Amino acid sequence: MFFPIRGSNEPLESWREYFWNKYVDLESKMKNPSDPVEAASLINSDIMKYFGFDPRFLLSPHRPGSF
Repeated sequence: MFFPIRGSNEPLESWREYFWNKYVDLESKMKNPSDPVEAASLINSDIMKYFGFDPRFLLSPHRPGSF
């Protein structure tokens, strides 16, 4: 099974089945179901709903480039 890159000693997780089930109906939402760029765009748009910027991150002494 393939696992994505992880940071530090982050535990491995079996995530493929979760995302397979989450996007199983993706084709029905696409104008052109054979277009991988459209599929990636729809998935990216969905994923970005769960992420945002929090100004408190600027207070962390461990942000990239601060070493």
